[in-house]
Amino acid sequence: MVRSHIRSRLLWVLPVLVIGIAGCPFSPDKGKDKPPDDDESEYLPQTSITNVLANLKQSYEEKNYVEYIKLLHPSFIYVFDPVDAGQDEIPDQWGLADEKISAENMFGNEPNREGYRAEEIRLSFTAGTPQEDPPINPDWTKVRLSPVNLTIDGRHEETGDVLIYEVLNNQAELYFVQDGQTWYIVWWEDKPLGALAAAN
Repeated sequence: MVRSHIRSRLLWVLPVLVIGIAGCPFSPDKGKDKPPDDDESEYLPQTSITNVLANLKQSYEEKNYVEYIKLLHPSFIYVFDPVDAGQDEIPDQWGLADEKISAENMFGNEPNREGYRAEEIRLSFTAGTPQEDPPINPDWTKVRLSPVNLTIDGRHEETGDVLIYEVLNNQAELYFVQDGQTWYIVWWEDKPLGALAAAN
């Protein structure tokens, strides 16, 4: 079965948010954010926006939590598609802490709130020309990704049923900030571009 879903991030974070106050068994290990030795990394140095985008795709498809989190600035904000924001417990936006929980669960093979584990993730996008002096912050650089196609092959932890989440023909605006020689994603805003694939 195929299900169109813009809210793939949220699906992997809600079970954790409910028990977050009492202590979360899925919280990142304290040493988990420590990057691997540079000599062992197959990822590009974050010395350009192009490299950050290449690492973004690779970290998603390899479900590599550590490498993905390295791309995000401490002030990172993710803004949900306005079509979905405010509906079905979906916030307008969230920060780095919630993004870490969502990514750890999705990349770490934890079941989402519907009981599905992400077995495989495919991400593709076309990046536009970087634009300096964007409206949000003049010190940031904006890149529009369009179209963005994300497919998550999920399998139910109890029944074994397969469910494919698809986000097709969307776009995202990513804002980058440079700290020394290192570039980070500081703001990620999803926006609809076209119709989502019909659910079967």
